[in-house]
Amino acid sequence: MIYDTITKKKAYTFVDEMPVFPNGELALHRYVSDNFILKLGEYADTQSSFNLRFVIDKDGNLLGARIFGKREIEYGENEKKMIEIFRNSPKWIPGKCDKKNVDVFMKQKIHIRFKQ
Repeated sequence: MIYDTITKKKAYTFVDEMPVFPNGELALHRYVSDNFILKLGEYADTQSSFNLRFVIDKDGNLLGARIFGKREIEYGENEKKMIEIFRNSPKWIPGKCDKKNVDVFMKQKIHIRFKQ
């Protein structure tokens, strides 16, 4: 268990049943791609990776989304967009430890490739 300084919560890092985005990992990637909108011509053949950290609380709420290794003032526009997408995500299926819902600290890597 760790203490997350952003959410001010104690959270597990590994549990019997890890939190899951509704309908699974593929649905998460679909949700991100549907919501990560760029203006036509804004990017051509570029790639971005986002190393996100956040807590899924015992009720399935995503809290404290941030980019690993950066302070908020260092975020670029794409990082700000990705954080906003995660902050607005639907409730997750919470993690469980000993059959009880618990707060879980999550790491999620998202890789996006823009092709024109």
